Amino acid sequence: MWKSLSGSPWLVPAILLGMVGVAAILRRRQPRLYRDVSQRMRQCAAPLVLVCGAGAVSLAVWGLQRQCPDSGLLRRMYEAIQLLLFNMDAEAVTANWQLRAASVLSILLTLTVAGGGILLLFHESWQTLALRGTRGHVVVCGLGGVGSQVLRDLLER
Repeated sequence: MWKSLSGSPWLVPAILLGMVGVAAILRRRQPRLYRDVSQRMRQCAAPLVLVCGAGAVSLAVWGLQRQCPDSGLLRRMYEAIQLLLFNMDAEAVTANWQLRAASVLSILLTLTVAGGGILLLFHESWQTLALRGTRGHVVVCGLGGVGSQVLRDLLER
């Protein structure tokens, strides 16, 4: 099954769409858990990108060394970059466990970077959509003398 899915151009968008769907359900049903998870994900994004990128390249170079021991380091680096860009033959990727692990890490890297980019681009739109669903809320700007009095009056109602 994995062999047939790994060559599909729809694999990464499908996983990304599934993650967005899970996040939307979690946000509606468990807002505290969603807030905690999203905060931890934001903290782990940069280290995850570094680890996935370095791990994918290292494992790919190692796996290509085992597959083609007579090729040079630059050739193996080029092939590792091709693996990261999903431009490698499916049979070559399944040759050994290092290349399979490198392809999984490259998928994780792609999902992390694409997810971060989508969040960066559409953050304001998602906030607007989230605010449209709120009912019965009042926003008091400033908690000085007037703001405190307005808040007391609202709480008395």
